[in-house]
Amino acid sequence: MKNNSITIKQQEAHDLPAICRLIEEAFASVQESNHREQFLVTRLLSSPGFIPELSLTAWIQNELVGYILLTEIEILSDSTSMPSLSLAPLAVRPKFQKQGIGAALIKEAHKRACQLNYETILVLGHKDY
Repeated sequence: MKNNSITIKQQEAHDLPAICRLIEEAFASVQESNHREQFLVTRLLSSPGFIPELSLTAWIQNELVGYILLTEIEILSDSTSMPSLSLAPLAVRPKFQKQGIGAALIKEAHKRACQLNYETILVLGHKDY
């Protein structure tokens, strides 16, 4: 997907070190953060809920500027269970924040989740999202 000069694509294995650096940078000044979100991502990428098509990177030219990850979870009640997705993290390099990159990542992830027949996404993280 291209949105103006933003290119959104599925994460490739060699992107992981750059994704971890981007996440560290994006959460560095977030007061509510424990500053360990990059470690959460590495755990989620090897979890049973990992769906490669829902691990997306955003690029402007050759610079990684954003990342989003949706992983499968199960919502349980007394009588049933329902597959769902969890959104965490969403990260945008600080100098590119407030320019629509996060929104573009969310829209593309939502579109791809719908194509995979998921009906719900839970958002974990900052209260404003």
